[in-house]
This record gives sequence, C-alpha cells and structure tokens, in this order.
Amino acid sequence: MANIIEDITGTRPLIEQILPQTRDITTSRACHPDDNGNETTMRADIAMSTAQGPMYIDIMITSAFTQHSLAGNYDSACIVPGTAAPHAETYKVQKYAPHSVTPIVFELHGRVGACTLAFLRQLTNTLPDTERNGAYHKALQQLATTLQTHNAKSIEAYILQTQSPDTPASPYTALRRLRCKTNPKTLTK
Repeated sequence: MANIIEDITGTRPLIEQILPQTRDITTSRACHPDDNGNETTMRADIAMSTAQGPMYIDIMITSAFTQHSLAGNYDSACIVPGTAAPHAETYKVQKYAPHSVTPIVFELHGRVGACTLAFLRQLTNTLPDTERNGAYHKALQQLATTLQTHNAKSIEAYILQTQSPDTPASPYTALRRLRCKTNPKTLTK
C-alpha cells in the first residue's frame, strides 16, 4: 500500500508509526476476539500528510472463517459474502478512537472493504482526469495480486512445514499426489 501511495502522490508515506496516546488504551480499547491482547501502544501501518493534516491507515486481512465469524456473532459473516470486511472496518475505527484511522480491509479470498475502495478513489482523485481511472484500477490490481501471492506463499509454507521427510520437496507434487489418492486416473506422469 505504501508503494501505491508513493506512486500516486510522489511522496513516500511513513510506515509503522506509533500514534500519540490520548487515553489509557489498556482499559478502554475495543477488542476483537482474534487479537492477542498484548498490545500496549496504538500503531498505524501507514501515516501520510494530507492538506487536512496527518492521515493514519491501518491494514487488515480478515476472513469469514475467523473464530468470531464462525461463532455466528457477526450476523452470519461466514455465509454472507462481504460481511466480514465491514465488521473489520468498524473494529479498526473503534480500536483507534479518538484518532481518525482509515481502515484498509481485505477479506482473505479477495473481497475489498468499502473504506478501501473509497480511500483509493480519494487518492486517485488527486490525479489529472485522464489518469484517475487507470491509476485506480492499477492500484486494485496490485493489491489483489499481492493478496493472492501471499495467500499462495502461506499455503506453500504450510505444506512444506507439515510434510514428512519422505514427501516430495515440491508442494505442487504433494498436492498432485494428494489429488491422485482420491482419483488415481488424474496421475498422468
């Protein structure tokens, strides 16, 4: 996201910035069931300067399959497409109050939160009319590609971590063999 902001604005934003403390965050913070509860400071993923003052951005990847969603506490977030992102956005806004933080939220399988889309529109609206639409779609494509790439790396790391010493080194070969166990006709090589 920092690279996208820099490409559009020409200015590199700051990353991992601690927000000024205005209250005791250990007792008055909103909590999310998937947090570890060990945070003692509020840290925004990105901070940038705007004409209206500093802008803080916090990025989150959420899933309809989090513990909270599966428990049914989010109005069936695990079965209604696009429900997890708005809940994560609300959580981020509450977590950082009274600071104004823009939540950038993606659902694990690619759905983009409304605040993220609005932020990208606002960011690209600073460009000349002829460049806006292209920059907006390029940013979405870059973010989607990054999400998919890291999802794939997570799956690959899990496969490599869980394979036994006699399992083939390639996760693709391991997946192929797993598929062949259920349907031996798929093995062609």
